[in-house]
Amino acid sequence: MSADHDRMEDAVAAYALDACDDEERELVRAHIVACPSCRALARRLSLAVDALPLATEEVRPPERLRARILAAAASTPQAPAGGPPAPRIVPLPRETARRRRPRIPAYWAAVAALILGLVALGAWNVTLNQRLSGELARYPVVGTGTMAGASGTVVASPQQAVMSLSGMPELPAGKVYEVWLIDAAGRPTAAGTFRPTADGTARVGIDHSLSNVSTLAVTQEDGPGGASAPTQKPELAVQIG
Repeated sequence: MSADHDRMEDAVAAYALDACDDEERELVRAHIVACPSCRALARRLSLAVDALPLATEEVRPPERLRARILAAAASTPQAPAGGPPAPRIVPLPRETARRRRPRIPAYWAAVAALILGLVALGAWNVTLNQRLSGELARYPVVGTGTMAGASGTVVASPQQAVMSLSGMPELPAGKVYEVWLIDAAGRPTAAGTFRPTADGTARVGIDHSLSNVSTLAVTQEDGPGGASAPTQKPELAVQIG
C-alpha cells in the first residue's frame, strides 16, 4: 500500500473520534468512500465509539473538592483597580523545565486514545457479561417525512443506552428534539432533550432501562425543557425488542 493510504488509514481513528478539523474530515470521508478496507475499519471503530459512553460509571466528587476549589480561587492575586489581572506564576522544577516532552502528532494521539478506549470497553464488556450474562443490543434508527434524511443507531445495555444520529434537520428557534420511550400499550415516557451539532449529528445518552420499551422515538418540542407528552407524530423512531 502507498504511504498516502497508510497516512489516511491512521486518520480513520481520529475521524471515528471526531478529532479532525473540517478540511481533514472531508479528506478522510472521501477516502473512506473509495477505500473498502478503510471503510470497514471506520465501521468497526464507530461501533466501539458508540459504546464507549456506556463503559463508564458516574462518580460523585468528594465533598472536600468544593472547599479546595474555593480556597484556590480565594488565594488568586487580585488585580489593581483599573489594571490588567495579576498573573499567577507557578514555578516549575528546573529538571522538569529542562526536559520538554516532544509533541505527539494529532493522528497518533487519537489512535492512542482510541486504543485506551477499546481496552476499557473490553474490560467493561467482560464485567457486564459476568454480572448480567447479557450483551449490548444494537438497533437501527430510521427517519421518515421531514426527517427522511436522518438515521442512526441505538446501542443499549439492560440499564441504559446511547443513541447516535446523523442528518438531523436544523431546529427552528425555541425548539428542541425530545426522546420518548414508548411501551407496548403506547404510553410515552420523556427521556431527555437535545440539540444536534451544526453538521446534523448528535449522541444522546438515555439513562433508562429499555426492558419494557417497545419504541424509542424523537419529536420536535418547545424548548428548553420539552413537553410532558409528544405533541406530534414521531418521524424518527426505532423498534426495540
